[in-house]
Amino acid sequence: MTQKLSKTSIVLLAVLAVLCLALAMLPMGKVNAATTEVSDIDGLIQAVGTAAATGTPAEIKLTQDVSYGTAEEPQTTALAIPAQMEFGGQTYTVPQITIDLGGHTLYMYTTSDANFGISNSSFTIKNGKIVAQSTTHMAIFGKVTSTPTEADAVNVTVQDVEITYTAKDTPTDKTPSVLFANNSKVSVNLEGVSYDADVYIARTGYAIQYDSVFHGVTLQDKINLTNVYNTITLDRDYTESIVIPAGRGLTIDLGGYTLTNEEGKHTVTNYGTLTIKGNGGVDNVSNGCAAVLNRESGTIRLEGGTYTRSKEDGTSGSNSYYVLQNFGTMTIGSDENSAVTVYAGSNAETDLSQVYSSLVTTGYQDPSKDTYAEGDPVLYINGGKFYGGQITVKCDEKGTLNVTGGEFYAHNDEVGENDAIQGWNKVTISGGTFHGPVSSMSYGSGDSLVSGTMTITGGEFDSEVESYHYDSSTKLSDPKDDGMTVSGGTFASPIRSCHLEVDGSSAVLVKTDSGYEVLRPTSSEAQKYTVFVQDGDVRLGYTGEEQALA
Repeated sequence: MTQKLSKTSIVLLAVLAVLCLALAMLPMGKVNAATTEVSDIDGLIQAVGTAAATGTPAEIKLTQDVSYGTAEEPQTTALAIPAQMEFGGQTYTVPQITIDLGGHTLYMYTTSDANFGISNSSFTIKNGKIVAQSTTHMAIFGKVTSTPTEADAVNVTVQDVEITYTAKDTPTDKTPSVLFANNSKVSVNLEGVSYDADVYIARTGYAIQYDSVFHGVTLQDKINLTNVYNTITLDRDYTESIVIPAGRGLTIDLGGYTLTNEEGKHTVTNYGTLTIKGNGGVDNVSNGCAAVLNRESGTIRLEGGTYTRSKEDGTSGSNSYYVLQNFGTMTIGSDENSAVTVYAGSNAETDLSQVYSSLVTTGYQDPSKDTYAEGDPVLYINGGKFYGGQITVKCDEKGTLNVTGGEFYAHNDEVGENDAIQGWNKVTISGGTFHGPVSSMSYGSGDSLVSGTMTITGGEFDSEVESYHYDSSTKLSDPKDDGMTVSGGTFASPIRSCHLEVDGSSAVLVKTDSGYEVLRPTSSEAQKYTVFVQDGDVRLGYTGEEQALA
């Protein structure tokens, strides 16, 4: 396409064209091994004109900071690298152009709807900074054509460039601060690019597919590009640690592949709104690092996938940590049939050797020592399978845990079973299958008392269900007579230290054919069985049927 340039550019290029046609090529600035060094915007424009007139690809390098317009006196048109140029009655095709910022800053200020219009077949800008401001909604880089064809295809590469871009006076019907305003014929390659959090990578409303537009980028680059393209499907295994920034909405489809961390980093750190789904895995192999860390501002849903620490050895200081750690809002599984698996070690069902760190945690071990302890973490578990850990799922201080489904397999050692669920704050269980003890915990006294509360309305429990008070001086936990309310569920053994109720009224624990159940004392079903605990009075030290109340 042929593009009109500003009056200044036309004069410069006309002079340049005459000289170029007469002398084949006149160096503009210092030329060294096909690199033209320029010190101002006019030199840059002239170098582009030279390349067009001679049909020779050009690399143009800045020797200092350069400005196209100023904040006080902006240019009225975008700085254009057009597909073709007209001067001297001739039309010339602009060849491949590379601008090396040389570590300097290109300042761009316009009253146009864009700063930088790219329409030639191949354009690269690298190694520096761009500070840009335009009047309305358009882009720093954009393809300017209304009827693109295959011949109009543009390849844009941005490498190691830090971009600051703002749009002024944006109309309400336009998308503000758009980095690339392009169409389906534009291929953008980004390497080591950073830009402001409020900048959109592509103009909304264009029917372009992510992978057909942006190439040669890391997974983190893709994440930074997806405030318009909201889903990333893994196309291979990645060894990369990723961060979802606050304000970003994103879905990652694992696509049958595995994401493994960079050394010494959490695999996925979420500050935004993230959904992970599909078959595949998220693994962490470093000591002190989680497969998924959800920070205070984060909301995350795990709807599929396997989450693990495959090199976990259960040894402090060697290689151990939580697999999932939540300080924001985390939801695991959409229902009891959700294909989510969480474990530590090399095999989910046979390697339950992790005995130092919990498997999944929500809340803070000690809020007074945690500088991030500003939120009230909430963890919802609707389904999935959870294997091992010193504690399989732990609800720590300030945390809330709601369990409606899932299968929980506690670690067994020579001492006995570790907890499948352990709550130090608010825990509600309405469903799920628990292969291991379930405990509500408290510690301290008076003003420093930290007391967990647990409400059980359903679920299947094949081990002890108990409420304890932990004594930090003796390191022992003793049963206590408060902290747990039970109104439903099936239990393999009698429940100690809890309050029994159904619909707000005192209830009884009875032994049925399927186990111990909580029922109304007047119900016909309760009359069929021997009553072991009634009127919500469960005595400390209750160990068997022979101590049941009549």
